[in-house]
Amino acid sequence: MNFKSKLLSVWIFSAIILQLCITTICFAQVKIVVNADHPDWVYKVGELVTFTVYAMNGNQLLKDVKLNYSIGLERMVPTKKGSLVQNKDLEQIEGGSLDKPGFLRCVVTAQIDGKNYKGM
Repeated sequence: MNFKSKLLSVWIFSAIILQLCITTICFAQVKIVVNADHPDWVYKVGELVTFTVYAMNGNQLLKDVKLNYSIGLERMVPTKKGSLVQNKDLEQIEGGSLDKPGFLRCVVTAQIDGKNYKGM
């Protein structure tokens, strides 16, 4: 292999590594995820709801992140507020139940690296 071929190989390799780094930095995104324990989010009146919440950056679960939550009827004053620290993969919050049909909303916020994030 001559000098030009070696130089071209090094240049191509460097360009690929640079592209991977840029893609990782640009597309790594913090998300706050909130899921109900029923995949369709449909419950019977009086049935207890458990929310699973977690914070992610790209595909990585974040550790030692303080998550603040509020739970209540949609567009109403929350009936339950609290906070927890995400120490394991997924955290669960008991959302309670409703005594009449409605939509129970769980809003989770976190401040990560000086930026505020929100999930519902």
